Amino acid sequence: MFLSLHNGYLLKEEEIIGIFDLDSATEMRDSRRFLREAEAGGKMRVAAKNIPRSFVVTTDAVYLSHASASSLIKSLTEI
Repeated sequence: MFLSLHNGYLLKEEEIIGIFDLDSATEMRDSRRFLREAEAGGKMRVAAKNIPRSFVVTTDAVYLSHASASSLIKSLTEI
């Protein structure tokens, strides 16, 4: 199964480590550091055409998405 982040990004379900709400996660120091390091290391991909609301961590990158984390999780669990 694949998760579509739009903007040309399709992620394989087995590569996804986690889906997170951007606002909640950035309240924590460790999460902010993780995102800064992903960006500095060239691992950040922007799949958001608008203001990002969530981020998806995969085995090789971090993707910012305009969809909410709950919407992304729901799309993965629906058949």
